[in-house]
Amino acid sequence: MRKKTADNLRFSGVIEGGSCWDELTRERMQDPKSLEAYGYKVYSQNDEDGIIHEIFRRIGATNKTFIEFGVQNGLECNSHLLLFYGWNGLWIEGSDEYCKEIRMKFRPVIDNGQLQIMNSFVTRENINKLLAKYTGGGFWS
Repeated sequence: MRKKTADNLRFSGVIEGGSCWDELTRERMQDPKSLEAYGYKVYSQNDEDGIIHEIFRRIGATNKTFIEFGVQNGLECNSHLLLFYGWNGLWIEGSDEYCKEIRMKFRPVIDNGQLQIMNSFVTRENINKLLAKYTGGGFWS
């Protein structure tokens, strides 16, 4: 048998609607539990907006609170759209410059208490301490 290398590999999937899909992907997309078909992008990078929306459509949401870290300037992150749905949350970002930009661009939702910003890098050693700062009151209780 010929050894597979980058030079002699061939696509074994199918073309559907202009997109290339291999058989496993096609089977996975036909599973009614699959979330990929619900993906769409409003503010997320890779269709997470639609996937998150579908997850909460399926399971419901009683506590509409999120935490996301590594949001850069907040314009392209997984929880940005949740703000429009009335969720409250915390963004933790390590860059001083990005935090300054967030504070300017998201001033209305920061001022009304819907969004909190923490300027810190998250590590395995500090995550519990960082979150403990926000569990004492407001929507974190």
